[in-house]
Amino acid sequence: MKTFVSWSGQRSRLIATALKGWIPDVIQQVQVWMSEHDVDAGARWGTDLTNVLAEANFGVICLTPENQNAPWLLFEAGSLAKTATVARVVPYLYELSPADIRYPLAQFQGVGATKAGTLKLLQSMNEAGQLGMPVDRLEKVFEKWWPDLEAALSAIGPIVHGPLVTRSERELLEEILAVVRTNFRQSTWASEPKPLRRLTIDTSKFFEVGGPISIEYYYDQAVSRFLDAVYVELNEIGHVPAYQYGKEWLLRDQQSGRVYDDIGIEYCRSNGKTTDTRGIGTVGIKSGDRLEVIKISELSASKTANN
Repeated sequence: MKTFVSWSGQRSRLIATALKGWIPDVIQQVQVWMSEHDVDAGARWGTDLTNVLAEANFGVICLTPENQNAPWLLFEAGSLAKTATVARVVPYLYELSPADIRYPLAQFQGVGATKAGTLKLLQSMNEAGQLGMPVDRLEKVFEKWWPDLEAALSAIGPIVHGPLVTRSERELLEEILAVVRTNFRQSTWASEPKPLRRLTIDTSKFFEVGGPISIEYYYDQAVSRFLDAVYVELNEIGHVPAYQYGKEWLLRDQQSGRVYDDIGIEYCRSNGKTTDTRGIGTVGIKSGDRLEVIKISELSASKTANN
């Protein structure tokens, strides 16, 4: 499993560096990528980032009190959240508690840079990557290697006032532009444009102030990317935890009553995958459909009442 580690600032870089070398000692199936080590001299950073995100299955954001609003950190976090292959994004909190985290980073479930928090991080990797490492073995290996990471974290020290180790503003803008251009090229046909399709999704059963929203998509757009687009629209109306399709909410066809409970996370679980790459048009969703967002709790209650 490939894990992307995001950092910004001196202390965040030290944390990322420590995780880079330490995580594979505990879970050998995990490959960790961070920019300082893995971008070759002279490489096009935008292209490299796009390629890494296309292959990454897990994201770790190294957060410290001084870097929550760092532009590049926020950009990488947003890129990770919108990448279909990334199963989870976990902030790693150094000298921070979950209550200290502000949006947009607060939408992710973070863990502390402590012994208990780090074990949760590894357990999440093992689960999200479906690595199959037995829980007792993971805990045993973790106990062996934790003192090494604990020593590295303890040596980081307090905030150093003065210039931080960050990308320059010009470099940041150039890199973002390169990523946007690369993503745009990859999302369009090389010859003629794809026909854009549209459907309507009713959110009134999910939000008290909900209503219809319009979603545009391509026939062969990956199911996971389609669900990401729906999630973004829902989050504009009210807060919705990330990666909860099939856990907290589902889509249902208003006319046929079909519940799409076999796409996204359920498809991945049943087929041993980390992302649903099937084209949205192949799972039965059609242009012009009227879907609705429903809470799984209400669906379960309805089934119980009918039985």
